[in-house]
Amino acid sequence: MRRLPLLLVAAGVTLLMPSCAPKPAELVLDTAQVSPARIAEMIAQHDARLHSLAGGGTITFESPELSGSVFFTVAIKKPDSLLLRFEGPFGMDVGFLFASRERYVMYNALENQVIRGIPTAAGIRSVIPFDLTFDQLLDMLTGTFRLPPGTTLPQIYRVEDEWFHLVYPRPDDTTAYWIDPRAVTVAKYRVTGQTGTLMEAETSMPEQQDNLTVPRLISVTFPETRRQISVYYSDLTLNTAALTFTYTIPPSARTRVPR
Repeated sequence: MRRLPLLLVAAGVTLLMPSCAPKPAELVLDTAQVSPARIAEMIAQHDARLHSLAGGGTITFESPELSGSVFFTVAIKKPDSLLLRFEGPFGMDVGFLFASRERYVMYNALENQVIRGIPTAAGIRSVIPFDLTFDQLLDMLTGTFRLPPGTTLPQIYRVEDEWFHLVYPRPDDTTAYWIDPRAVTVAKYRVTGQTGTLMEAETSMPEQQDNLTVPRLISVTFPETRRQISVYYSDLTLNTAALTFTYTIPPSARTRVPR
């Protein structure tokens, strides 16, 4: 069994009350009045306005190898870097993950072990039990899931359960989106292949700051491999300049080669 460090600390989640910030502009829930291109444009514009994110909360993993939760803090600078710090009870340092488009560094304080590599899906999976590219990891932590370009026509476009529902075929799979017209964000995202659902993501508890909306709760599931990861933010600040990406690795840390 492959060892997956850093996921050994159980943690509780304290839910916050919904934000009292004013609501963002809503889309009219009518496919005749709102085109797919307009939805894609508004989501892309919203995503472009989100430059950075700082916050903390709880990450929960479920996989055949290991399940558990860990406290975390994160600094994200879009589109190229993030630093995740993991903490146990009483502020105990568990480790960190720094990732950019060129490299990643994972330090496990419990085992005093460091892993360095290139942030491919296989590389990221060597430190967390999920096949995620750097962009997918960034999307998961910010709760943003980008639609195809506005010129791409969906195969299906309709209103479903008070959301806009759009389905786009791709060469190897199909992507489906459910858009919340109130927050103008992706509330649900699904990738389906020949064998069924490959990945499904859901967002909830929207937080609005400075006319930006980001979910406090993001859940991503991989049904075929029985894996799930949930990110809950108890603290969240958008577009802050107060970000730091500095980290320290003890000289005594042992280096492990990623598998």
